[in-house]
Amino acid sequence: MSPELIGFFKPGSPDWHAARTTGVGGSEVAALLKISKWESRFSLWHRKQGLIGPKASNSEMEAGRRLEPAICRKFADEHPEFRVVQAGTYRHRERTYQLANPDRLIFDACTCGSAKCDHPLPPQPVGILEAKFALYPDEWGEEGTDQIPPYYQVQDRWYLDVFGLSPCHTEVFIGSTGEFREYIIEADAAQAGVMRQAAREFMDSIRDQVRPDIDEHGETYTAVRDLHPDIDDEVFEVPPHIAIPYMDAVDAARAANAVKSQAAAVLLDAMGRARRAYFLGEQIAMRVPGRGGSAPSLRAEPQTPIEKAAAA
Repeated sequence: MSPELIGFFKPGSPDWHAARTTGVGGSEVAALLKISKWESRFSLWHRKQGLIGPKASNSEMEAGRRLEPAICRKFADEHPEFRVVQAGTYRHRERTYQLANPDRLIFDACTCGSAKCDHPLPPQPVGILEAKFALYPDEWGEEGTDQIPPYYQVQDRWYLDVFGLSPCHTEVFIGSTGEFREYIIEADAAQAGVMRQAAREFMDSIRDQVRPDIDEHGETYTAVRDLHPDIDDEVFEVPPHIAIPYMDAVDAARAANAVKSQAAAVLLDAMGRARRAYFLGEQIAMRVPGRGGSAPSLRAEPQTPIEKAAAA
């Protein structure tokens, strides 16, 4: 069953944002599964209702938008067996909470052999293309596999579920190496079921006005700040169940930051001029160039080997 085409909207435009308020899009699913770097369930819940503004762009997101046409063209040049077509915004015809805004749709190429073929497209696409930009290759595995960041993987599979297709080709341009890589994500029925349930529950929580709990995500903190932009000359007497955890967390953070600063300095000193730091065959940190000619700094991996083992 083909999804319903809602329209073609410029990303970030008022019409684009309005269309996304009616359901859950692919880039939002990761927030519901608590694996998004850019959004939390709490911030998305408030954003969907216009209680806080749209997510602010950053330089990496802007680079991705500007490079998208070139990345898609690279894929098309490498795959003459396909016709790669601009996609719009779509909705599943039965599960109307499922929205999709893929970068491109992939159709089988025409067999006429003409370089300027103007024959109609086949009735159904055979796949989806997503274009990504990454500054570093850290979270990207071997080319040709499905080893891409988990928040992109669920986005791809959400689109596949909306269209009833497989696979999704993900073409990434890695800025630090000037390298293009292609990955292939297949549909996953079990994961689709998990995502659908999370999306239904989320949309029900908006309908019923059940606000998500405040969690540890940075975007949750930013959302709370946005919800209360004004400052009055008042005194708030904080109840113990809020005050005590806050004070404990402040004390713990100060102590942890001091320990981390020392450990990072020791590691930087031991690395010398090396770029990457490995422990038991896994990368734990890397030295990255400083901005404006400043000295390199140390960037930790999103998960340490200890965290990965605990999550396995």
